[in-house]
Amino acid sequence: MRKNILHFTTAVLLLCIMFSINVRASQDTQAASADAFVRASGTEFVVDGHAFYFAGANSYDLFTYGDGSSTQTTQDIETKYMDKSKIDSIMSQMAQDGVTVLRTWGFSNESWHGFETSKGVYSEAQFMLFDYIMDSARRNGIKVIITLENYWEAYGGIDKKLQWQGLSSGNHTARAQYFSNANCKNQYKAYAEHFINRVNHYTGVAYKDDPTIFAWDLMNEPRYQDAAVNENKTGITLRAWVDEMASYIKSLDRNHMVCVGIEGHETKYGFGGDEGNPFVYIQQSPYIDFCSAHPYPDEHWANLSPEGTKNLMKMWINDAHNVVKKPFVIGEFNTHNNKDQYWPAVFGVLEEEGAAGGLLWEYNYRRLSDFTVIHGDSILAYFKAHSIRMTAKNLQENQITPASAVFDKKADKQENITVTMKLLAGNSLTGIKNGAQELGSGRDYTLSGNTVIINKNYLASLPCGNTVLTFDISSGADPSITITVVDSGALSAEINPKEAGFDKKAAKQKDITVTMNLNGNTFLGIKNGSAALVNGADYEVVNNTAIIKKSYLAAQGIGTLNLTFDFSQGNDPVLKVTIVDTTTPAYPEWDINKQYVGGEIVTHNGKLWKAEWWTNREEPGTTGEWGVWREYKG
Repeated sequence: MRKNILHFTTAVLLLCIMFSINVRASQDTQAASADAFVRASGTEFVVDGHAFYFAGANSYDLFTYGDGSSTQTTQDIETKYMDKSKIDSIMSQMAQDGVTVLRTWGFSNESWHGFETSKGVYSEAQFMLFDYIMDSARRNGIKVIITLENYWEAYGGIDKKLQWQGLSSGNHTARAQYFSNANCKNQYKAYAEHFINRVNHYTGVAYKDDPTIFAWDLMNEPRYQDAAVNENKTGITLRAWVDEMASYIKSLDRNHMVCVGIEGHETKYGFGGDEGNPFVYIQQSPYIDFCSAHPYPDEHWANLSPEGTKNLMKMWINDAHNVVKKPFVIGEFNTHNNKDQYWPAVFGVLEEEGAAGGLLWEYNYRRLSDFTVIHGDSILAYFKAHSIRMTAKNLQENQITPASAVFDKKADKQENITVTMKLLAGNSLTGIKNGAQELGSGRDYTLSGNTVIINKNYLASLPCGNTVLTFDISSGADPSITITVVDSGALSAEINPKEAGFDKKAAKQKDITVTMNLNGNTFLGIKNGSAALVNGADYEVVNNTAIIKKSYLAAQGIGTLNLTFDFSQGNDPVLKVTIVDTTTPAYPEWDINKQYVGGEIVTHNGKLWKAEWWTNREEPGTTGEWGVWREYKG
């Protein structure tokens, strides 16, 4: 049962302070160096001079571990109000399972385990409990994202703040008042200031100086929904609030990052609706350090397949990296079912697309919902392997960027190539080599600080193809850059025909013969996307004629097949092959007058189509990527 927290008397507060001083005396209170704090650098995080990629988890209710009522003495707080053994146990379990970043809630206005039980009244006992959470995270090598407020009603949220001001609450329209109300803004700032300037009871380190903190999370899932004309799409009011609160936090704390905590819902992503918090615009705030989103793909309103989830992830990451130009983090994620398929769709794409990290929802010691993950759950084997792969990107070694580049020998397109070095402390560049050949410093390249400029005159002397230049560093690994040299001014090879057809019906299958006009180039091979066809098996070359075998073509899917002819220089021509199958179809032709139910498969315009739900008179191929008809691959 929840009980009202007894507020401290002055005498008890003095005892707390005395106890705190004694504990702090035994701690290392030296200020952390600037490099010890995680910071955003381009689209990645860095700490201690190297990249920081992570696998993380939400454990939102750590602040409730303990009876939440025993505040009569400092001893009661230390042994009853908080449950230190339970906090340490779950921290240890998370560390064992590969969690390196934790997101947890630093808010509650309830009488039981409340941080701010009434306006401006802060519970010292509750903040002491949170101090212990931070110290336990530090001892387990886990960094912490602290969420300062909640859009939703749990633990009070902004509804409670509106009630303190005598305002309506409990729905989107009412909650919209919060983001422009001066008193609500001042209350938020006061609470953030109390948190940021607090000195941890156990370590003696102020929160603003604690490298255990990864970032301040402004609010759990804020939105400005259905409050004003066009605001669902523009997000102007929420952006103004984000700018004001994030800039205020940064005025108090120069060491830590700030994020918004939005869900990433938006019609342009096919995930949720427009809710006054557009992903790009809100997170373009100059006071926000990284982008985040909360995918729950198998919720009934989302109804995304694992493949659809991958596409959503790629859209978010692309916008974060290439439009907002900041790191991307999954702030929350889980599914009700099929975790073995959805987890790779999210965490796997994070790895493939170079995103900074993601946090599952939610790690706990007791099962609260389908989303709860407990130490020992089988899915954590995948998560731990993911964590190992993410952490492997954090190797503390010499690095250069970019790792690859293209140089065009055509006179009007020649440009120097600029390389940025990130070297371990004390290291320096001693030279650059092309194989065994040393490049000439001042002639072939110049060095200024950590920037190397490779001279275009040297690059123009290289043959077309790939050249690997190795940067010789005084100590540690010697990174390299692969330069692909092309010549767009050279004559390109040509092929004839450029388009062809192929019928998969057995009686109509034929090889496709292509004549090549080399124009001084060398034929290197044929590719289907990034996959190279096998000479002798998939095709053969006789003099200047390439014969693409029918056995290879028959194994391809119905539709358009683009085969790229790879030559030593110039533009690589493409053969467009239209593949059809006039064999009597196994599925009926689509009938405009027939009603179809979900799961039925038809043929139309040479392709197979599957109905996702009931439909009538909607033509396959016209309903879009998310429409009723989806192309069926069998």
